[in-house]
Amino acid sequence: MAKELGEETKFTVSIKTLIAVAVVIATFVGGYYQLHNEIEEAKALPKSGRGVYMVDPGDLSARETWPPGRNEYKMKDMMARQIILQLQKEIDQLKHRVDELEKRRGRR
Repeated sequence: MAKELGEETKFTVSIKTLIAVAVVIATFVGGYYQLHNEIEEAKALPKSGRGVYMVDPGDLSARETWPPGRNEYKMKDMMARQIILQLQKEIDQLKHRVDELEKRRGRR
């Protein structure tokens, strides 16, 4: 026959069993808080884009998406190329102007 649980029912638990249960509970609680902290830290990280390009991480416009997406990279690359071409034209104009001034100086 099965025993019934009541006010008079007694059972014994060893100290080793209590310690083991406490260790298991502490392990699970510690793991939960560690996982929770890692999730919060991951939420604070910048969102990643689709590209795999290297861009200056100090760039303020790159803080929201890191690494930048393909379109953003293309736009920044085209802008940088246009600036370089513009600077090359200005350097050529300055060289031409220097040549003119040297010719004038040589005539005097």
